[in-house]
Amino acid sequence: MPNDQRKINYAVSYMAGEGLQWWELIRIDPTIQINTWESFTEELLNYFEPVNREQNARKALSSLKQMGKFNSVHAYNKEFSKWLLQIPSMAVSEQLFHYNQRLIET
Repeated sequence: MPNDQRKINYAVSYMAGEGLQWWELIRIDPTIQINTWESFTEELLNYFEPVNREQNARKALSSLKQMGKFNSVHAYNKEFSKWLLQIPSMAVSEQLFHYNQRLIET
């Protein structure tokens, strides 16, 4: 069995609910051929990823502040990185601007 097929089988073995329903529909659809890990992840993201993912991430970044549960620099960095990874088109200068805008000045 090719390595990609093993990865797909492994991922599917952990699916339940809507994810498993999606997989069952994919398997019986003759127009969709999933035989590589890349095609599997692409179809999965096409189905489950929000259409406005980047816009949602930008909103979350603009409201993120180093306070409350993100009071420590470590917690702030972790949350900032989580949202930033969802905005691959953001320029480095814009990343730095957003990062510095929300830090507590000492």
